[in-house]
Amino acid sequence: MTSPLPDWASVEAMWHEAASSMSIRCTPGDRGIKAQAHAGPRALLEAICHVLAKRAQEPNAAGLLMGALARRYGLDAVMEVTTDREPVPARLWTEALRGPHHKRLHLALRATARHGQHPESVLKGRLPRPLHPTGVTTLQGEQTCGACAWCFDDADHATRCQHAHADGSPTPPIQRDWPACYRYEPPHTATDCKACGACCREAFHLVPVQEDEPLRQTAPEILVHDAQGTHVPRPQGKCAALTSSDGPPWLCGVYNDRPRACRSFAVDGPHCLTARQRVGLSEP
Repeated sequence: MTSPLPDWASVEAMWHEAASSMSIRCTPGDRGIKAQAHAGPRALLEAICHVLAKRAQEPNAAGLLMGALARRYGLDAVMEVTTDREPVPARLWTEALRGPHHKRLHLALRATARHGQHPESVLKGRLPRPLHPTGVTTLQGEQTCGACAWCFDDADHATRCQHAHADGSPTPPIQRDWPACYRYEPPHTATDCKACGACCREAFHLVPVQEDEPLRQTAPEILVHDAQGTHVPRPQGKCAALTSSDGPPWLCGVYNDRPRACRSFAVDGPHCLTARQRVGLSEP
């Protein structure tokens, strides 16, 4: 059963709860990180993003996070952010979406988006985009979930999404004919891999090489043997096996003898999505 659409007073109360959960004080005279006593959602989201950015040691990325969270819930106009999509540092996304406060922040953002459908909405002229069943905003276009790179059928033949739900939990089964959400991407090919290279860059810190793998004999000069075992290192975030660290294209110099971990890496699989998210190529 669908819950009632929240009125504006309820939306504001949720924002103040979200701010309070992060020790952002909203009463006159408070010291430290604070917002005005009658601060609205935009001011509170801005204050929250500054706190999150400071916690994640990414103080200059607060604006990026604010824009990304607003777009995630179709609140671009409401929060007065640009429509430009710039990568948000991975650890800042982790702080925003997986921390103990994320539920209250998620509820406040979602309530603001749902209030746009209220018959007495105060957001006239700044209406949020509709929400997708998984909790994030829909894509403006005619694409469907079934046409997305991250759609797959699980072992029980249920159609699911590689992305997590907006609140961080695994997505429930989805329908292929649902309108796609804003994280839609067309399926990727081997040609796209050369332009992407996320799995060969900063997304992962090394590639393990097992004792029976040919690379130990064909390219021993690129291997490192240390407390982490035998592996291909990533100086400055780039795999030592790349033909150039200045790509794209990102080309492997030992492709025919590449480690088992690389051979089993599935295009558009869950690790592919994680890698692309970590380098800012895919939406979290």
